[in-house]
Amino acid sequence: MNYVLIYCVVLGIFLQSAYARYTSCGGGKLITVAVDSCPDLKNDSTAPCELKRGTNVTMSVTFSSVKDSKKLNAVVHGIIAGVPVPFPFDHPDGCDKSGITCPISTGQTYTYKAVLAISSSYPSIECSVKWELQDDNHDDEFCLVILVKIT
Repeated sequence: MNYVLIYCVVLGIFLQSAYARYTSCGGGKLITVAVDSCPDLKNDSTAPCELKRGTNVTMSVTFSSVKDSKKLNAVVHGIIAGVPVPFPFDHPDGCDKSGITCPISTGQTYTYKAVLAISSSYPSIECSVKWELQDDNHDDEFCLVILVKIT
């Protein structure tokens, strides 16, 4: 179960793209979402975004901030059989190595970037991943849910 969860979380992080298969689940306005491994996918598609084991995937999310915040924290869940399972993301600080300099201000536009390694040990699986970037009060600055498939 741990490999499945890790796999789903990693996939979800990188599959939140205007080209990937994602839906917004709250927070500020999503302006652009891009995942380098899913260039031909559509936002409203029902097919999963495929992530290849043994590769690195880069995700970029541009959003309009909901409110002022001194810090940002990434929260990731794999959704397995309809149950969200927390994933301990290695780099949860949304202001460190993400392209964002904190503090952030209401109504301003920011671009969050993340790079994840898709381990060759991950099993082939299809699942949904929920990715949130939260402010000081644990409110979402953005939230995405994406269908992914590790191949």
